[in-house]
Amino acid sequence: NTRLQYRYRFARTRKLKMKGPSSSLWKKFQSEYVRSSVREGVRPDGRSSLSCREVDVRLIRGEGEAVAEASFGATQCLGLARCEVTDEADDVGGMVAVSVDVAAHLGEPAWGPELSRTVHGLVTRSVDREALSVVAGSSAWVVSVHVHVLAFDGNVLDCALMAAMAAVRHLRRGKADVDRQRRDDDEKDDDEKDD
Repeated sequence: NTRLQYRYRFARTRKLKMKGPSSSLWKKFQSEYVRSSVREGVRPDGRSSLSCREVDVRLIRGEGEAVAEASFGATQCLGLARCEVTDEADDVGGMVAVSVDVAAHLGEPAWGPELSRTVHGLVTRSVDREALSVVAGSSAWVVSVHVHVLAFDGNVLDCALMAAMAAVRHLRRGKADVDRQRRDDDEKDDDEKDD
């Protein structure tokens, strides 16, 4: 096991120096490394080939919001989902907004934008926008999902998606009093006109 890890580290450092025809040597080493890992039944991080990383999800629910803290091994993500009623509804129904941040101590990883696009696409497709409609064409729920990557040790997409979807599934919409909201908005408009 230690010998494999040493050979892998050695090959990774050598990979940067290899150019031209010797790159076939790197490909040969990679395939040999994979074969020997499969034969020995051990992954590069020391787990057996059939073992999974430990998964943990913690949920907190408030009024109109839910928080999910997900960890997948040493990778940790925090998901926050909020909902509110808006008068700017389209014909389809409500809206879903998704954003993904990476903690500052992780720097600007190359996978950040791709992670954000993937999580956004998967979460928006999984929410039924028609079910978010309060009054067809005039008011609907807006669900905002924010995912924050706290720690990274592999499987960040799985962890971020787990945090986002757990928060969305744990979210409970409040009562939508559209008439009261319209009155409040009208009062705000009247106050702004008086100023």
